[in-house]
Amino acid sequence: MYATINFSDKYLLSKKFKDYKALPIYTAVAGLLVGLIVFVSSGFPLLGVKDASIILITVVITTITQIIYFQALGEEETSNIIILFQTLPIISLIMATVVLKQPLHQSQIIPFLFIMSGAFFVSLSESKQKLRLSKSFYLILLYNVLWASLGILIKYVSGSVPFRVIISYEGIGMGLGGLCIY
Repeated sequence: MYATINFSDKYLLSKKFKDYKALPIYTAVAGLLVGLIVFVSSGFPLLGVKDASIILITVVITTITQIIYFQALGEEETSNIIILFQTLPIISLIMATVVLKQPLHQSQIIPFLFIMSGAFFVSLSESKQKLRLSKSFYLILLYNVLWASLGILIKYVSGSVPFRVIISYEGIGMGLGGLCIY
């Protein structure tokens, strides 16, 4: 399913839109609509300052990741981007181990090495007889670090705030973020 979305995004980016910053605006409009529907259907829930601030930070990060994603997709083959996305669980695992103090098991190390080596080799390009990583490798690496940090941030509010409320605030925030991009 994700691959279909990636290829659809690539088609839109290459055939319909010339500026990669235009696509997050459409995502923001959809997020705003979904957020408002969930907000109203949840009974207009209000959050405390701390929880609302954390969710707002996640929305800002989400908007930044969309811009990074579309930029990388515009510069690289979609199949390579899909492979690079496979490093997200690894980044999440590393961040969960460091920040949340979750244990790292030996059974996770071999898959870790396979995924990272595959992403590394796909990202190599020959330039003047030198091997170097492509720009999209660094963009998707940044995307994955930011996306993994979303999971860590949401962990701090998910225990006290219902999922529907988080979704409604994120959707409304995405809509407001899209206005800022526009």
